[in-house]
Amino acid sequence: MSDLLWDDVKVLFDSEVNGALPDVVVEGTTVEDRRVLLVDPADPGVWQLFRD
Repeated sequence: MSDLLWDDVKVLFDSEVNGALPDVVVEGTTVEDRRVLLVDPADPGVWQLFRD
């Protein structure tokens, strides 16, 4: 999904348009994947885990 641009999808996250943020499901992720991402999202090493 490297060709996915924020400008193409930002309307989906606009609370004035949609009323609420959408639920997001990422197939194949585990609770541990989510924990790692939420614990320290500023750590560049975290993002290496999610690269193609």
